[in-house]
Amino acid sequence: MDEGQAFYRALSGRGVAFPIEWELHILRATVAALPERDDLLARLAIVEETLSPSDGATDITARLAFEKAWARFFRDERHAGKEDHARRRSSLLDDACTLLSSAVFEHQPLARQISIIVALHHTLLSAPSPELLIIADLGLRRFTEMLRHPDLNEADACSVYDALHSLYFSGTSDVRHLGRFDAIVGPFETWLEQRHGRHPRPDISFPADKPLTVAYMLHVAHLDRGNAVSPLIGSLAIMHAARADRRVLLYAVQHMSAEFLEWMNKNNVEVRSFDQGYRYNQIDQVAASLKSDAIDVVVTEQNRAIASALFVRRVAPRQVWIDTGFPFWSLKSLDWWISPVTSDAVNFQKRISRLRFRQTAETLKQNVDLDAVARLRATFPPGALVLGVFVRLVKLDQAYLDFLARLLLADPRFHLVLAGPGDTRSVEAFVERADLEGRITFVPGSVDLNLYGPAIDLMCDTFPFIGGNACREVSAHGTPVLSKLGTPWDETLKSDRSPDLLAASESQYIALAVRIASDEAFRASQRQMALDIAAKYSDPTQVIDDVEMAITASVAPEPHD
Repeated sequence: MDEGQAFYRALSGRGVAFPIEWELHILRATVAALPERDDLLARLAIVEETLSPSDGATDITARLAFEKAWARFFRDERHAGKEDHARRRSSLLDDACTLLSSAVFEHQPLARQISIIVALHHTLLSAPSPELLIIADLGLRRFTEMLRHPDLNEADACSVYDALHSLYFSGTSDVRHLGRFDAIVGPFETWLEQRHGRHPRPDISFPADKPLTVAYMLHVAHLDRGNAVSPLIGSLAIMHAARADRRVLLYAVQHMSAEFLEWMNKNNVEVRSFDQGYRYNQIDQVAASLKSDAIDVVVTEQNRAIASALFVRRVAPRQVWIDTGFPFWSLKSLDWWISPVTSDAVNFQKRISRLRFRQTAETLKQNVDLDAVARLRATFPPGALVLGVFVRLVKLDQAYLDFLARLLLADPRFHLVLAGPGDTRSVEAFVERADLEGRITFVPGSVDLNLYGPAIDLMCDTFPFIGGNACREVSAHGTPVLSKLGTPWDETLKSDRSPDLLAASESQYIALAVRIASDEAFRASQRQMALDIAAKYSDPTQVIDDVEMAITASVAPEPHD
């Protein structure tokens, strides 16, 4: 900014006209640093109008509103107090809607359109909330238009695709809403095919003279708290690699940590790492490596941009997807879908089969610090039956929070520990209810379930969007998990939870919680049941059988009507 101003003064002193295109860049940098300068914002709107004449829909007032929203969005609020946080977040969401819904957006250079959507993603994802679905819907419509731009490159297209994917996933409390993202999958695949061609599924058979080679792809390969997927896929690779007739590799294709890669190496899993982050600049290298390794079956854990770009390139004879919580992906280049949602062992018509997640014992439970558990337990009311809900806060819609209130009020012994990352506004309002005073301990952010799991008496699973890894980890400490049927994951619940703690209704859910509090023998039996179930979670037999069944089924000819 200072250099631009000095350059402007130097030209003015010589009586040389300052190019308006340069003024545009300097003004954008200046208003980002000085958003309160309305005179600069007004001048920026005039310059924008001059360089991109109005078509009647984008007058100078609209341009001024657009630039003001952009400047406000980039105002540094990192040091804003807690009381100002809710107001500021509401303002950010309003500004995001203004930017994406304005007719001015479509007149911006492609590079700026991309940077706006990516910036909205990076900023708003710091506190996921249901309002993100509105931003995602607006962004999806903009991305559809961007796919028609002749200058859009693959890296930028992938960055916008993944930004929208994350906004949808982080903003939904009902998994069915994720289907809205699937509207962009077809257009994005068509756009990719225009660059890489269309590659039909080849006929294959199992190699007779060498082990079948399977590559598991992992977009985010780290063991940080809150990442439920990496332990599952890492465990699956370790378990599957134990088969003598299989060569198994782990492809870390985007984000990764040294700790995770060391874990794979320690367990003798071959690793290929491509630490491209948000640059998306190593997709061709990943594709070349998969082909060099002569992969027979590639398995992705995410329906994200890199997997889409690789599958369109046809990087393996069979391309398979393991659904880890985003159960919509209408990619034509996908050969088979393995999902915990389906009740079918194999469905050839839909090319889908079941998956029962299992993971290594070390990812479920570590050594427990009993003194630390005792200190945590002492912070709860004496004699309380402690309930736990550990979840991304966006899953806690108002209907579920109202249900938790009824649950707490059903028995005075109940005390709720509620923890998770995300937008805290609705939970804080829930905690502050007068009729629930002193009944709730709220911990914003992810917590260590190796500490909180053994400190509570009963894990209360969410519905209709059930918990996954958190429930398995808590169960490994002998803490029962209470669930409600009537979700897309009922088959998983029936397979992996105590049948005595599967409620058919909300009233039965509450009655079972009261029974846990009142019936010591029942509570003891459910604690033992939790330990027995946890032992099953680390048995590789079922999950490997499910993957092998999917591989075998994927080789079968495609059904015809």
